[in-house]
Amino acid sequence: QEEMAWMKEKLSSLESPVVLCHNDLLCKNIIYNEKQGDVQFIDYEYSGYNYQAYDIGNHFNEFAGVNEVDYTLYPNKELQKQWLRSYLEAFKECKGLSTEVTDKSDRKST
Repeated sequence: QEEMAWMKEKLSSLESPVVLCHNDLLCKNIIYNEKQGDVQFIDYEYSGYNYQAYDIGNHFNEFAGVNEVDYTLYPNKELQKQWLRSYLEAFKECKGLSTEVTDKSDRKST
């Protein structure tokens, strides 16, 4: 109970909305069609409501494996930033917003 309360407090401060998530974004469940230039997700048996950021963290964790976990396979910060930039640009485009994405370190504090 204590850990759940701690997680709820921390995740709520991220302002990540609860949305329908895939909840199993290992690479085998993501199909990229290079010819058509699109991505499709398969295998939805674990889908359900979760924090929007959960699928992102879960996707990165899946790089390390499931049965034989090897965190040396976890994506480095540069790959994470590149992936997140692409994700945010696509997300903003779907919402009809400007697709400009800046690094938090690029922002000047006021």
